[in-house]
Amino acid sequence: MKLILKQAKIIDPSWNKEKKRFDIAIKNGKIEKIASNIDLPSYKIISSENLHVSIGFFDIGTQIGEPGLEHREDFASITEAASAGGYTGIAPFPNNEPATQSKSEVKYIINNTSSGPISFYPIGAVSKSCKGEDITEFIDMKKHGAVAFSDGKKSVHDAGLMLRSLQYAKASDSLIINHPDEHDLSGAGQIHEGIISVSLGLEGIPEMAESLGLQRDIQLAQYAQSRYCAYNVSSAHSVKILKKTKWATSTVSYLNLLFTDTDLEDFNSNLKVIPPLRSRKDKNALIKALKTDVINCITSGHRPLEEELKKKSFAFADFGAIGIETTFAALLTELEESLGLEKIIEKLTHGPRNVLGVEIPQIKEGERANICIFDPKTTWIYDKVKSKSKNSPFIGSSFKGKVLGIINNGKYISQ
Repeated sequence: MKLILKQAKIIDPSWNKEKKRFDIAIKNGKIEKIASNIDLPSYKIISSENLHVSIGFFDIGTQIGEPGLEHREDFASITEAASAGGYTGIAPFPNNEPATQSKSEVKYIINNTSSGPISFYPIGAVSKSCKGEDITEFIDMKKHGAVAFSDGKKSVHDAGLMLRSLQYAKASDSLIINHPDEHDLSGAGQIHEGIISVSLGLEGIPEMAESLGLQRDIQLAQYAQSRYCAYNVSSAHSVKILKKTKWATSTVSYLNLLFTDTDLEDFNSNLKVIPPLRSRKDKNALIKALKTDVINCITSGHRPLEEELKKKSFAFADFGAIGIETTFAALLTELEESLGLEKIIEKLTHGPRNVLGVEIPQIKEGERANICIFDPKTTWIYDKVKSKSKNSPFIGSSFKGKVLGIINNGKYISQ
């Protein structure tokens, strides 16, 4: 592989003061040279009218189907989808069949993906089969590559289990990731509890279910003196709690930054997600929390589902939407003015890696190339879905900001 990225603007904290554009020469997966002009005849030229580069995006909590649910997504399809979205790293949740609950499953994921362009960082299950009952072997999984522990899309409801998991995490210097939820309050709720849920005749999920769950988790983590990440918070109240708890980390789903519960008035089941889309006040508080670094990073919330689980009446449709292909473009299209390109990139690159404590790539001569190539001005239509599943609210939508390719693990994938 011999490439020259021609006249690229580098979006990265170490380069943001540089207003110039650079040529970047990459050979055999390494950044060979960065200069104002590079002329190497045998190198392939990558160019665009407004070429930009950053380190590759990283997603926490991606749902993949393999093993066991390959009809939804497998390693090959998530690799294609993630590449199209600008991602070079994902930390998949453990909700497979079997769950990622022992060193065997951790090794299976790593061994089957290590030669590809996407780096996989498995998240091990807190409880066996993610059932919220018996705790798993944290130390064994961490030794073989698990970067954190979570029951993924299933919140840990039992306070005793949550405390034990935090204590185990403390002993192994690990991170617990949990979506805060007081299940006795959220129950069989369908959407955010409010005027819209009443007008649509749907059972609501009160904001209090999340904020009480968050307060519980934080108190338990403080008691255990353990690392904790609140996964995909969705409310203004949760932001207030996190602002006071500076040591806890947190994520937000991009859908909660773009939509509110009013967008559900047409019963679009592809917007039926957890956490639910909440009020405009909540959405604005989440955006502000990203700008002020109260929330650490943005996730895609990628959850592929078969068509028959979504094409039901809204109350019976399953929760979840694919998103890894559209996260960056949707954010740039809708929030460039309020967040800015640099902040969006930071929350997709440095933010998630800092939460997990994994190495942050550098755009520097001699370093391994881990790069997303994009043009923030190019417009395109999302009509070719790379994921095996099609449960996206954006199919057919027009976006501004297109990923042109990624480079990682010595491989270049163009779009």
